[in-house]
Amino acid sequence: AHLSDGSSVAARGMVNAAGPWVSQLLGRLGVNAASGVRLVKGSHIVVPRLYDGDHAYILQQPDRRIVFAIPYQDGFTEIGTTDVPVDAPEDAVIDQDEIAYLCEAANRHFTRQINPADVTSTWSGVRPLYDDGASEAKAVTRDYVLELDTNGPTLLSIFGGKITTARHLAEEALEKLSTPMGFSAYPVTRARAFPGGAIPAFPQYVAQVCATWPFLGAARAERMAHAYGSMLPDMLQDVKSAEDLGQDLGGGVSEVEARWLRTREWARSAEDVLSRRSKIGLHLSETERSAFEAAWDALA
Repeated sequence: AHLSDGSSVAARGMVNAAGPWVSQLLGRLGVNAASGVRLVKGSHIVVPRLYDGDHAYILQQPDRRIVFAIPYQDGFTEIGTTDVPVDAPEDAVIDQDEIAYLCEAANRHFTRQINPADVTSTWSGVRPLYDDGASEAKAVTRDYVLELDTNGPTLLSIFGGKITTARHLAEEALEKLSTPMGFSAYPVTRARAFPGGAIPAFPQYVAQVCATWPFLGAARAERMAHAYGSMLPDMLQDVKSAEDLGQDLGGGVSEVEARWLRTREWARSAEDVLSRRSKIGLHLSETERSAFEAAWDALA
């Protein structure tokens, strides 16, 4: 394969884990797949908190779908999701009909009524679901399908799948690849902690972070402990004082954290930081978001 930077890569096999682009990649490779993918958009809205407590609700709807209402980021409620067929992965943008649908879904069940003007944030994604021939988007299977092609170099294509079953999927994928590629496959990550997750007792860990870097403040220390877990000492290994944190970009994100996000968390834009790697953007005004973006862009 010839990469965009001019380099070339050779391999005995390949896994096509391109998600919603899985079929497009097969087309570029000239492979006729037996399986297909169906693109279904799911969108969420965030509104000021609709109820007290830290519990979630499952809201049954007249169309036989369910919608979740989940406490979100200290003061908000997340409501979702939708099932809307789309033509391309790039169609992952909420529309007004979806916003109205989710507002009505919540209003059927909660005393506090909402309308589109109450929505403080939204996000959407496109599910690359295996096309099982179902007529309605809500009926399409959420199970994944692994298709192995050995007509030439081994090629495994993944149709469907989601992050909550990623490890199980990976184990099955390696098992399928093992015979044609001649290696032994066995589970090695099933009980392994995710990066940053090797923390035996979180409250004690937060207390340790506060004691080691007291200048962070309690709220920021807890946020960063949640976000980075046991990797936080690596980020702050050279930080001995507030001055060592560097510039404050806004929302409690220091220059040290911003550089970590760029180099270790693959954040490419201010929006990546404020809305994807964190939800800090929910708590910032438009002026503060603009200032954050300018500071982020100015980082070398």
